[in-house]
Amino acid sequence: MNNPLHSCQTIVAVAAALATLGSGAVPTGAAEIQLRAQCHAHAGVVRLGDVAEIYGSNPQQVDALQTIELFPAPPSGQQRFLPVREVQDLLLLRGVNLVEHRFSGSSQVTINGGTAPQAIATAIATTTRPLAPAEMKSATQRLHEALVEYFRRSGAVREMPTLEFQLADDQARVIAKAAKNPRVSGGMPPWSGLQRMMVTVSGTEGPVEFPVDVQLSHPTVVAVAARGLTRGSVIRPEDVVLSSDPPAGEHADGFRSAEEVIGREVTKSIAEGRVIDRGDVRAPIMVRRGDVVTVYARSPGIRVKSLARAKDDGGVGDLVGLESLYDRKIFFARVCGVQEVEIYARAVQAEETAASGDSGPLRR
Repeated sequence: MNNPLHSCQTIVAVAAALATLGSGAVPTGAAEIQLRAQCHAHAGVVRLGDVAEIYGSNPQQVDALQTIELFPAPPSGQQRFLPVREVQDLLLLRGVNLVEHRFSGSSQVTINGGTAPQAIATAIATTTRPLAPAEMKSATQRLHEALVEYFRRSGAVREMPTLEFQLADDQARVIAKAAKNPRVSGGMPPWSGLQRMMVTVSGTEGPVEFPVDVQLSHPTVVAVAARGLTRGSVIRPEDVVLSSDPPAGEHADGFRSAEEVIGREVTKSIAEGRVIDRGDVRAPIMVRRGDVVTVYARSPGIRVKSLARAKDDGGVGDLVGLESLYDRKIFFARVCGVQEVEIYARAVQAEETAASGDSGPLRR
């Protein structure tokens, strides 16, 4: 049966520790517990030294922290995800004063179950030596080159996206020490957003493989005028280019492909290099105000043709006002071609007539 007094004391201790951590106060001689992004459980029990690198000026304190047992290792072939908050809770339960230490590194550790091959165990062995900035820079550059080569060779993307990723210290050490750039595999369509990539490094004692999450961000491209365009001109393929670096604030209502803008009519002059906004163009004018146009009235099985005078300008798909040449009545129709419009008439209501029992003429 749980002791209420003991539970209350634990809650108070946790609250006090977290409050002190939130204030940013770190006492002199504190150890830094830097969580890894992933680790491999080498034994039946996961220790703090497996999931984190621990730095401190007191070697005895560092050794004591490394050997703290957290929980049983996951079964072989399975994974367990360990958030930093859970690490702190486990340490509190084992009597560790969190106020004396500082946490950094990954916000969550992926723990792989099972015994790792000796090559991996040797490559990612726990070490208290801080990673040199030059090693991290070298490893990041080499992995970036490997990712670019992978995407170019596989043809997965037409334009190279921006690649963002973070390496754990263990991963960076393995890559930086390797004789050749790592090999990359994995990922999946649509080749954007967060992708789980598998990185394989050829070490002196065998290949080492580990996952790295890579964020793929494709640049925004918009249609830009390749030359000055005058009002009334129709945009041709040579008049437009795609740009991934448009002037700031000028692509909110732009076109994302050349096909969307080619064939449209310019409604106001567009300077060379300027983004072509949707308000700058329209569908080519097929019907002009005052034109006599052919009106097609369509219904299932019936097509009637008549003439009318246009009261508005309009391109394909636009709704324009018309005046009948026979009785001067005003109606509206949709532009469907050069001096051609169409309306859809309601079908003969044969079923409604039959249901009402009316033996007279069919109503329209």
